[in-house]
Amino acid sequence: MNFQDLKIGTKLSVGFGALIAIAITLGLLAVFNMSKMRQESTIIDEEFLSELDIASDMLLSIQEVAQQMTAYNISEDPQYRRLGEKGFSDFKNFASQAQALAQRAENLPQLQASLNDILAQAATIESLMADAASQLANINQNRQGMDQSATFYMDNAHSLLNVQNQNMAEELARGGTDASRLEKIILINNIIDIGNEVRVANFKAQATRDVAALKAALGKFEQMNQYFAQLKPLVISAQNIAELEKTQAAAVGYSTAMVAFAANYEALQASNKEFNTAIDQIKNTVAALNQAAISETQAISKSNISLIDSSNAIMLVGLTLAAIFGFFLAYVITRSINQPLQEGVVFATRLAEGDLTAKLDTARKDEIGDLAKAMTRMVDKLRDIITNVKQSAENISSAGSQMSAKSQQVSQGANEQASSTEEVSSSMEQMSSNIQQNTDNAQQTQRIAQKAAQDIKTSSDNVNRTVSSMRTIAEKISIINEIAFQTNILALNAAVEAARAGEHGKGFAVVAAEVRKLAERSQNAAAEIDELSRNSVDIAETSGKLLENVVPDILKTASLVQEIAAASLEQNSGAGQINNAIQQLNQVTQQNAAAAEEMATSSEELSSQAEQLSDVMSFFNLGNEAVRSRAASRKPKARAIAHQPVQHIVFAGNKSKAKSAGIDIDLSEAHDDEYERF
Repeated sequence: MNFQDLKIGTKLSVGFGALIAIAITLGLLAVFNMSKMRQESTIIDEEFLSELDIASDMLLSIQEVAQQMTAYNISEDPQYRRLGEKGFSDFKNFASQAQALAQRAENLPQLQASLNDILAQAATIESLMADAASQLANINQNRQGMDQSATFYMDNAHSLLNVQNQNMAEELARGGTDASRLEKIILINNIIDIGNEVRVANFKAQATRDVAALKAALGKFEQMNQYFAQLKPLVISAQNIAELEKTQAAAVGYSTAMVAFAANYEALQASNKEFNTAIDQIKNTVAALNQAAISETQAISKSNISLIDSSNAIMLVGLTLAAIFGFFLAYVITRSINQPLQEGVVFATRLAEGDLTAKLDTARKDEIGDLAKAMTRMVDKLRDIITNVKQSAENISSAGSQMSAKSQQVSQGANEQASSTEEVSSSMEQMSSNIQQNTDNAQQTQRIAQKAAQDIKTSSDNVNRTVSSMRTIAEKISIINEIAFQTNILALNAAVEAARAGEHGKGFAVVAAEVRKLAERSQNAAAEIDELSRNSVDIAETSGKLLENVVPDILKTASLVQEIAAASLEQNSGAGQINNAIQQLNQVTQQNAAAAEEMATSSEELSSQAEQLSDVMSFFNLGNEAVRSRAASRKPKARAIAHQPVQHIVFAGNKSKAKSAGIDIDLSEAHDDEYERF
């Protein structure tokens, strides 16, 4: 099978499948190598690095034990011993971790054997640490014994010397002394000097930790014993003999303590030497473990590096082959697709220029060949469609001319109907305005009548209050009249009493006469005011009754006027509804007229568009010149259609009211270009 005849999908599948196969092969190789590297890295992390960490911790802890125990042996401070014991406890914990690692690790065969040696040496170290503590305790006891014996020795020797010096002084005071006294003093001084030399040598040997010097100091006790042997025959007094024996016993105890101290110190040194040997062995074993872990880690690292290098080489070769194959495959596939596409572009360019006689011949069996065949069928079908469209455009042009004439007739009839509707609407608007005016007058009359009734009612109330006030005044005046009557009686009584008094009552009689005159005048005035008040009350009551009778009549008048206003409102509402209906009818008529006008214009435009469509279709080369000449001969001539402009309709109505101005509908041809052309 020819490669060119394969489908494009097959070509791409073969090419990309080959590239994918190469990529999968390289990927699987990389995954395998990475998996192996990860496995070895896991061994390094979980086994060798863990062994290295534990070995390092063991080495540091055993070094800490050695340092603290050395400090303890030198300073004899218990704090250093406790720190050493803590370090040894940490060491045993790390050893336990190492045992757990040796049990689970498969690549650490040396670890368990090394741990057996380390644990054996650790048991020795633990025993030596206990021995060192015991030996240092014995040394401290020996040192205390030496100090006590030396102090006792020196005290007794000085006491004996003081006695001899005192006896010598007494003998010299008596006139003389013997040679034995002087010899005893010399021997005692020699004993004291030897003791001081031994003590100094002892302190120096302890400070320098020199056992040989300590043993050399023990040799001086022989000379000390010789001096004791020379001194004993010369001592006669029992007290001096007892002190001499005590001094000699103290010297023996001192020498015995020094011998024990030297023995314990030598044992301590031997123990320390053995302790250091065990420490060194553990250090060497742990260092060997560290070196083994480092060596194994380096070996695995070199293996991983070699694996990475080989993987890189394989990946580089594979990618190079994939790139070469990909470029070759891309060239072949691109060339097999690009050449027929260029032929298709040339074919499409001729179609874009209107040449429907173009042909696209290809013998390919892939998708591009199928596309070429489909485009050839499309051109054939397009040629038939355009031929039919040109014939249909001629028919549409003829029908559009006839439709334009009919639409013009409909437009004229609609204009006449709109004019008649306008007159009816104007008259109805005028009638509605008059009804509205009557309604407004009736409502205003109703408000005036209601206000008058309210004012009269208020006046009636005021008159009633006035009557009540006058009655109250009349009652008060009657009281004044009674007061005047009582004053007159009192004046008469006063005149009678003045007459009885004779000459003495003349002045009082004159006053009583005047008071009587005033009482008479007050009584007369009160009677007149009472009469006037009664007359005023009667008049006010009559006026109030008249006003009360007028109020119901006025209220009835207001009610009748209200009913008239309500009837006028109903008439106004009905007239408004009629007016709205007529105006809606007028609007519909105007719209019909405008639609008829637009229909005529659209018909003319349709004819023009049909002509333009024929011109556009002539762009295509159908290879049939007869069709093009026939289309040119059938092109209809443009018909001039006279359009009667639609009247501008305005409802006049009542000029005093803005809302009755009517409707202004402008259907002139000046607005025709606002509609879409077809």
